[in-house]
Amino acid sequence: MKQEIKQQIRITIIGILGWCAILCAVSEPASQDDWFMVFLASKAIAVLFGYAAYILWRYWDAKGLLPEMDDDEV
Repeated sequence: MKQEIKQQIRITIIGILGWCAILCAVSEPASQDDWFMVFLASKAIAVLFGYAAYILWRYWDAKGLLPEMDDDEV
C-alpha cells in the first residue's frame, strides 16, 4: 500500500512537470515590451521542465519505482 502511494506520487510529479512544459511551450507573452526575450525565456523554461520530467522518468523507471503501465487496466 505504501509503495503504491509512492509510485502514484512519482507519476504525479512527472505529469505535473510535463504539463508545465507543455504550458510554457505553447504560451505567448501578453506584453509588447521585450516580447522576444519573454518568448524565448518561456520556451527555455519549457525545455527545462521537459528535460526534468524525462530525467526523473528515466531514473525511476530504471530502478523499477514506477507502476507498470498496462492497457488492460484502463
